[in-house]
Amino acid sequence: MAKKATLVRVDSPKRLEQALKSSADALFHYVCRRTNALQTLKEKGLLDRIRELEFCRVSLADERIDVLVEEPDLEHVHTLFFDTNKMKDGLRRIADSPCLTNLEHLKSTRNQLTSASLEALSGSACGDGLESLTIYFEKLGADELRALMSGTTWPSVTHLELNYCQLKSDALVELCKPDAWGSLTSLNLTTNKIDAEGLAALVEAPFASRLTKLNLHYNRIGDDEAAILAGAPSLSNLETLILTDNSKLSPKGKEALAESEHLSEKIRKKFGA
Repeated sequence: MAKKATLVRVDSPKRLEQALKSSADALFHYVCRRTNALQTLKEKGLLDRIRELEFCRVSLADERIDVLVEEPDLEHVHTLFFDTNKMKDGLRRIADSPCLTNLEHLKSTRNQLTSASLEALSGSACGDGLESLTIYFEKLGADELRALMSGTTWPSVTHLELNYCQLKSDALVELCKPDAWGSLTSLNLTTNKIDAEGLAALVEAPFASRLTKLNLHYNRIGDDEAAILAGAPSLSNLETLILTDNSKLSPKGKEALAESEHLSEKIRKKFGA
């Protein structure tokens, strides 16, 4: 397996050009802080050097992402990260771009995503090829999760994070479609509102038996939820289970986890076995 090249992190066309003077073969993680930066890179013929592209606090109205969705030289980009861009439905155009079909990793933080944009992502060509999907600080209810699951079954995603998303159990149920997440091994649901209803759906989902890491930090995990986790044969392959900062989890719940017949010895020891 070929080793991935180390990327140089830069945040302006000038710094990218300076880095190329030191190493003519350099590839880049480019942090875009100005709306015209990509156009500048395009004019200089440097877009094909970018492998990871991060937009940080940039207004991504439709007319400002033309170069992102229409530029063939961006076919080499394998990672997109959008941080606080208020893009809303801008993700729809990105998802439909014929130039971003080689994406492996997509991360969105504080972008006011809509159901329409999530549905567009789910129905796009890039959805089938993603290896990781991360969404932070969005309000994801059942409608939004239903939209996310409306197209692709996310067959290549091995790592899924939906953190700080006000995610309740009815939304988690939507995530647990029978034919979805065929490659998923790591699920991070930090800081949401998941309780027994959601966990019951989770442990019955086909992908549960493939999970090696499950993070439920700061949810609504109490003794009833711990009993569901402890009694789930589907979680026998878990190597890491994180339940920190769940105030309703009492010594009784931890005892159930420690005495589980299905959880790994490593996890049982963590909870007191």
